Amino acid sequence: MAEVEATVAFEAGEGEEWRPVRLRHRRLGLWWTVREVLAAWTHPGWPEKTYGHPIIERRYKLRVWGPLPWTPARRGEFTLVATSYGDRPVSWWIRPEQVGRTDHYANHDLVVEGDPLPIRLSRSRAKKAER
Repeated sequence: MAEVEATVAFEAGEGEEWRPVRLRHRRLGLWWTVREVLAAWTHPGWPEKTYGHPIIERRYKLRVWGPLPWTPARRGEFTLVATSYGDRPVSWWIRPEQVGRTDHYANHDLVVEGDPLPIRLSRSRAKKAER
């Protein structure tokens, strides 16, 4: 799945550091809530050395809850990457960490809405649950 334009809402976290809390797919209007910031990186020269240049300014790896990328009608938890580039007019671009449902099952736990107790499914347990 390619990167798509997004809006990212931030709020002040511990120590007054700003962190992403919600993301919106700009074209489809889908929203995700950030459950956890797994990784964050800012270019050491930001913003003076990055603005207007084709380089990554900031990147977040996030655990989010909302519409699943491969089936937006279903809601669940997955890993999303949000990136800001110095030379793009739209501030944020997002994509799932892995491309496609098969990769997601193979490499990540999955929590799907509708389970009486959200259970993290490994690949083998997910296949058994689908039967």
